[in-house]
Amino acid sequence: MNASTVAKLFPLFLLLYIAAVLYGASYQQFRHFDVHDPRGLGDADEYLAMAAGDYCGASVKRRFRPLVPLAASLVRKPLSRVPALADDEQQLSILAFYVVNFAFVAATAYLLFWTLAALGFDTYLGLIGVAIFSTSRVTVFTTAAPLADSIYFLAIAAIFYLAVTDRLLLLAALGPLLVLAKEPVIVFLLFPLLKRKRTAALIASAVVSLLAIALCRRYLQGLCPAEAETGAAAALLDAIGRFLGEVPEVLSRFATLRGLHDLQNGFSFFLLFAVFGYFLNRRERRYDLPGYLLLAVPVSLVLAVIGGNVGRTFFTAFVAVIPLALVFIERMVEISGLEPGQRETV
Repeated sequence: MNASTVAKLFPLFLLLYIAAVLYGASYQQFRHFDVHDPRGLGDADEYLAMAAGDYCGASVKRRFRPLVPLAASLVRKPLSRVPALADDEQQLSILAFYVVNFAFVAATAYLLFWTLAALGFDTYLGLIGVAIFSTSRVTVFTTAAPLADSIYFLAIAAIFYLAVTDRLLLLAALGPLLVLAKEPVIVFLLFPLLKRKRTAALIASAVVSLLAIALCRRYLQGLCPAEAETGAAAALLDAIGRFLGEVPEVLSRFATLRGLHDLQNGFSFFLLFAVFGYFLNRRERRYDLPGYLLLAVPVSLVLAVIGGNVGRTFFTAFVAVIPLALVFIERMVEISGLEPGQRETV
């Protein structure tokens, strides 16, 4: 098989590699997930209710994240024709979420690899980066549990991939769709403005995206007329107020070991690798990592503090943390003297 054929087949290999890693890491969580004992993932029952068409059974905050539950409801129909699944409604619904989340997370990992490639990382480092993302604790339960964050991660990965590869007009066109994944996407959609290219198109996209969010909210709010009479807007403001009220407590936790453990929830020691990689890259200028990419770290941290669920929300910084961790990993490989493709002789 010549090099040209291998190059053409590489995207297929990459998808199989991602699927293998993600399936191996997430299947156990999916197989043993129990709605009645969610182990800290209590919002799963609300998304299951949404997939069944009961949007009023979900909180105001989660009701406005309809894409994954909607996709799960569509996937559930063909799955219900499988005789072994037809008699277990709950397991059927959980499986539908697993199929949808698996697809979205795999697509996120795929875009992450090509973003790393566009930044100049070698193929072996890109594959390591994909493995870091796919085996993260946050990625595992996002894939395997009935949650809705998978499309949020995909939207963020798409924004940075299109920005790094200078496909800004396509990004502007997709913006109004990407923001429907989750409201904070609008913040990340503004990052490419720092490139000072296609600014008019990106600003227009942000405006249309805000309109898309408003229309989506209006439609979903209309599904619960009884609640609308009591004021869904007031309920939303109350939820925001409660979140903001928790900010001082969240900040105080950062001074404790438990708080630091929560912060690194999705990254483990790779977060420490990223810190080393940041200073190493500043000194040696190994990679030209764009400022808008690195901005994902402080912005994700702010969103995590506001949202309260620090470790789970901070994982949105994966687009910056993983490249920085790879800088340090590459340096360690060089120091070891075992370059990729070489074997140590004993």
